[in-house]
Amino acid sequence: MDVILGTVYHDITGISPEDAAALVVAFPLGVILGLLLLGTAFRRLKRGAKQRLLITGMWGLVVIGCLGLMAVAAHRSKANNNNPDDTAAGFAGLFVFLIGVGVSVPYYMAAYSYAAAHGGKSIGLSAALIEAFAFCVAALVYLILGGIISISGWSVAFFVLAGVALTGG
Repeated sequence: MDVILGTVYHDITGISPEDAAALVVAFPLGVILGLLLLGTAFRRLKRGAKQRLLITGMWGLVVIGCLGLMAVAAHRSKANNNNPDDTAAGFAGLFVFLIGVGVSVPYYMAAYSYAAAHGGKSIGLSAALIEAFAFCVAALVYLILGGIISISGWSVAFFVLAGVALTGG
């Protein structure tokens, strides 16, 4: 997701490309904070319902972030002005930060914990296959989102992403 964030910030808030590039840091900061705080909690929890509950809550953060970005994009298109909106950019950065926190453990830890638990002697292969599958799914989602954005705009694309997050990523 961080690949497209500069374009997202610029398109939905009207800020300059330079300012948009500076805001891109919100996603990796969210991922780092999520891994440091919630990753530690995930590791300490016993496998099973408590870990699933934590992951579900994290996907909830992703849904909130996507719906927040949808609202920012919808507000901009409704206002129909070309002036940069620094307040909207701040909110967009906050929502992207929430998405970063939300995807951190499910993406970077849960899949590899599964590979470690079920991969046997082929932990590396299991992890690589999970990663390859994730990249293929992401490529497909980006392809579909590109079509949605070109036809309907960013707000609909973020609504679709919120739906994807509701399915557990």
